[in-house]
Amino acid sequence: MTGLTWLHLSDWHQKGTEFDREVVLEALLNDIKRRADVSQSLAVVDFIVFSGDLASSGKPEEYQTAKEKLLDPILDATGLKPNRLFIVPGNHDLDRDELKLFSLDLQKPIESEAQTQEWLTNERKRRKLQDLFWAFTKFVTGYTNQNSPDYADSCFWSINGKNISIRGLNSALGCGRKEIEKGSLIVGEPQIRESAKGLADADIKIAVLHHPLDWLAEYDFLRIERPLRSSCDFILCGHTHRPRVEASLSTQGDAIIIPAGASYRKRIEKSPHYTSSYNFVHLDFVKGTVSVFLRRWNEERGEWVEDISSSHDGQFNFELAKIKSNNKSDPPASPATPSIHVIPRQIPPPPRDFKGREDEIADILSNFEKGATITGLRGMGGVGKTALALVLTDKIKSQFPDGQIFVDMRGTSNNRTCSIGLSITRLLRANLPISARKTH
Repeated sequence: MTGLTWLHLSDWHQKGTEFDREVVLEALLNDIKRRADVSQSLAVVDFIVFSGDLASSGKPEEYQTAKEKLLDPILDATGLKPNRLFIVPGNHDLDRDELKLFSLDLQKPIESEAQTQEWLTNERKRRKLQDLFWAFTKFVTGYTNQNSPDYADSCFWSINGKNISIRGLNSALGCGRKEIEKGSLIVGEPQIRESAKGLADADIKIAVLHHPLDWLAEYDFLRIERPLRSSCDFILCGHTHRPRVEASLSTQGDAIIIPAGASYRKRIEKSPHYTSSYNFVHLDFVKGTVSVFLRRWNEERGEWVEDISSSHDGQFNFELAKIKSNNKSDPPASPATPSIHVIPRQIPPPPRDFKGREDEIADILSNFEKGATITGLRGMGGVGKTALALVLTDKIKSQFPDGQIFVDMRGTSNNRTCSIGLSITRLLRANLPISARKTH
């Protein structure tokens, strides 16, 4: 095998048996089973990450239900054993009834770096924080054999010739103390340092936590952002219920941030910005590419589909030179070589209600088969040239795996602001590595 594939889920919020949840779950399992129809690179899943909020209120019965309804079937669908499943806690994995047993002083928010270090370096105090996750910890240690799922966890796997390290961080240690938690949570520098032990020599380094870094208190964010982002290749998280991928170079480190979205909260969300989602990630060691396959619940169709709302074709692709297989015949890479190059997938999907034009489509496609690579469509405004072009590009886009670029010249717009110069700039920037774009 020349690659690595993982499945990333988050935010299941298991309660009791609910009809709507069962409908979405059945479709989810079918979607995972049919993953090879999405891409052959997903045929073999090497491990699964669940980035928090498996339960709804941190109770033992919720974890047992989640095991029977969600986790066991997903492992069966992927052919994996529980020891290839890695789980971290979220704010819904905290038992808030347990927090009420604390003294009033211990129920107060942790609001300074000194307090954070005191709580996390004093083992007795830290154990009190970890006790809030007692049901989560008991379940996960017994199910996946993780050693410390509630604090500074880590595991090490050798897969397809690569050493993979995963470090689990509990970002919910400070939850339950404030009504508005964004900007008040902690991970803590002691947890970052503890979780990194023994993982420095891995080829692929992954960190998993429930909350995005911008949910942390500012003092904690300033302490942990650089050591975390600079020591990891990927940071996986959940909580925001919104899928997205951040692949950029930074003075704080170049880790790729991949949230999972929410596997389930409601069958129909009030806002279109939120819907059930999850993703697969595939690393191709030969090409040095990363592909994130974004999946999304579609209520109208009653199934999980490509998340074209988040990314064209429901797929986000980029190059990552550091994951390439070591090949002695290859020249050594220059230290100045950019490590991240996002592959452009800019073509919008064709209109769903497009009909007809079969003869024109067949004629144009036949020209491509003969080797023609430049094709133009002309006609009066409003006759459907753009719609036809989108249908054509949808049919041939697989022939251009290095990327597809779309530039709207706004030819029929009253406010025609896209000049030739601006169009050329956009074309050039679409093909430049991220680091090079910053200098142009």
